[in-house]
Amino acid sequence: MEKAVIYVAGCPDAYPVEFYNAETGAYEGVIPQLLRRFSQQSDYEVRYYAPGRRDQRQHLARNRQVDMVTCLDGETFPNRRGEAVAAVTAEVDGAPAAYRLCLLDVAPKGLEQALRSFMEQVSEEIRAGELIAAVQTGPPPRQHRLEMTAAALAVTAGLLAGTAAVLALRFRRRLRRLETAGETDQETGLGNRALLARLARQRLSDKNRMLYVMFCFRFDQQRLRGPEDGERTALLQHIASVLQSFSSDADIAARVSDNGFAVLRLCAGREEWELWIAALMERLRECGTCPMAAGVCPLKAEDRELDGAIYRGMQAAGAALERGEAYLLYSDRAAASFQEEKRLQGDVRRGLSSGEFRMEIQFYVDADSGRIVGGEALSRWEHPERGSIPPERFLPMAEREELTDQLDGHNLEEACAFLENIRQHGVEDFFLCCRLSRSAIASPDLAQRCGQVVERYSFRRERLILGLTEGSVARAPQEADRNIRALRELGLKVVLAGAGERFAALFSLGDHLFDGITLGRELLERAESAAGPAVVGGVIRMGHELGVSVLAEDVERVEQVRLLRSLSCDVMRGDQLYHAVPPWEARKKLLEQLKQGRQV
Repeated sequence: MEKAVIYVAGCPDAYPVEFYNAETGAYEGVIPQLLRRFSQQSDYEVRYYAPGRRDQRQHLARNRQVDMVTCLDGETFPNRRGEAVAAVTAEVDGAPAAYRLCLLDVAPKGLEQALRSFMEQVSEEIRAGELIAAVQTGPPPRQHRLEMTAAALAVTAGLLAGTAAVLALRFRRRLRRLETAGETDQETGLGNRALLARLARQRLSDKNRMLYVMFCFRFDQQRLRGPEDGERTALLQHIASVLQSFSSDADIAARVSDNGFAVLRLCAGREEWELWIAALMERLRECGTCPMAAGVCPLKAEDRELDGAIYRGMQAAGAALERGEAYLLYSDRAAASFQEEKRLQGDVRRGLSSGEFRMEIQFYVDADSGRIVGGEALSRWEHPERGSIPPERFLPMAEREELTDQLDGHNLEEACAFLENIRQHGVEDFFLCCRLSRSAIASPDLAQRCGQVVERYSFRRERLILGLTEGSVARAPQEADRNIRALRELGLKVVLAGAGERFAALFSLGDHLFDGITLGRELLERAESAAGPAVVGGVIRMGHELGVSVLAEDVERVEQVRLLRSLSCDVMRGDQLYHAVPPWEARKKLLEQLKQGRQV
């Protein structure tokens, strides 16, 4: 969940409680450190607004440009709401003075309670330790107000001058332990956002900022295979290990979200980082557990905070993941494309409810005779503004919107309606394959939902074939076995789609009761290599030895047709044979073939 960003106006010269350090370009001291802890432990992310030497608190409060203001007892600010939250007490000119956080009327309603609860839990030891740690580091150069010394500091509980050195050592050690724990991702041992932010503040400046590149890495944890918890932890640790091995001492690697990592790297130019990211992604993808992609975001001059760069990098990584690319470079044009994809995703639900999704049919032909024997039901989205959108583009959107069950039901209904229609016109022996989404196989009510649709029609049940992808079966083997058996009890047939793309899928044939396998584009493209015919022929022979049919899809060249015929493939489809057509045109072609005496 994204954190709510809270802006605070600070006092630039209340050293060591709160002060602006021109060398780091940021606020430092006790209150900033406490607010960083609050950001780590709450649903809010606190940022100082427009840090600088000039005290802008009155101006920012008057214009409601911030949510809260740091104030000393006795100071008043416009647009204030409620009672100020106590932060720390110190001695100013020999008298105790309380520093508080004054909330304005534009602050979120839950902020005051969350901030107050946090401050009440911070012990006096922690506050005292922060004060001493700030003094030990000394004031920044040219500090011009409230030059406090260690002897002038005291917490309300009191620190005796004779024990200050011992306490300082104890507090520094304890604070370091707390800081280390707060900057480490416990699941991977890698740094987290807090570490990334702190080290970036130390290393980046206006002179070198634009030489850095933010690399963001994202994986699709919904597509993890195997036991979820164990597989997920193994994947996270693998990614962390690879990132560490590819990072130098000058790089900053961190886990920045539940399914995302980042590396901030000083790069000599595009050629250098392209070689680096290509090698890194190749290593990451060797894991093969689930898809991963990266987003590349060169820092801009205004990127004083890294949140914007991380957000842009994650946007690019998400787009690369959807497109099946290793990485994408963020740019203004790419950002416009990302926004277009987001708007399009929002249209999926409307498109389903308003009938914009329709079915097209691409024929399967008998490999020997060339006779049409079946077809593949292909879903198309006819967007009213953007035209025809193919499934490889809208299916990931439907998954993110959790609409795959609805889309599967729509496609199944159209496929059944077509089979019923051609049956009424005398076409009995035509099969139609309808591919299910990758999440369908794990649904406990899959067979029940399919049965409710099929029972409304009278076509022969074996004429409807449901296609399941290898990845979906591998992720949920027990659920797959149960559902496949239940579907076949309904009289339907089930094929394993994409067999041979990953040869581990072929072992699924012996574990489940499939009626057929499909050979996909990737395997056929490799078929024209020196070893290709032997590999494809081996897959076809294995399918026949197991007693299942072999269907080749995405056949696009004459050479592939000849090869598949020579290897005794059963049926095949692709643009080289027939293009996908709407149902009315498919019916017309089938009736023409029937009239010619070539029984379908």
